[in-house]
Amino acid sequence: MNRVSCLLSIAISLIFLYYILEIEKEDCNCVNDWRLRYIKMYNGGLILVNIVLLLLDRISINLKSYILSILMILNVIHVYAVYTLIDELEKQRCACAVEDNKHLHNVLYYYRYVMLLSIIGSFLILVSSIRILLLIGDSYNSKQSIKFSNKGGKMIVKRSKK
Repeated sequence: MNRVSCLLSIAISLIFLYYILEIEKEDCNCVNDWRLRYIKMYNGGLILVNIVLLLLDRISINLKSYILSILMILNVIHVYAVYTLIDELEKQRCACAVEDNKHLHNVLYYYRYVMLLSIIGSFLILVSSIRILLLIGDSYNSKQSIKFSNKGGKMIVKRSKK
């Protein structure tokens, strides 16, 4: 991850933490379940990981890949927790979340869709990558060559004997 990504991730995590801490105030009893704790812990951990990545710029690629793989899995749970929590707060019209923090709530309300679309997009890219790797593996084992081309927005795969 580059420095801009780390800083952006820290900023977004701080926004989530602020929002959750506002909801957890003593006079706000709208929701008190695992999602609040998970979002708080995930974003706190994400801030720490990003600070470490910023400070230790020379971490090995393998370690960065391992860290990012774990974060991707935890991010799926985070997206679910945020999506359902914001939806529940919206349905309850929770005063301390929806009314007192109206602008922040609205930003997170729409940002949850961005998060959901990014997870779906990542999944589609992963499936496409696996399909391409399987095609390349099949051609390598069967001594065929593969050419990929793009015509009219449609991917065309041509196989030929070597």
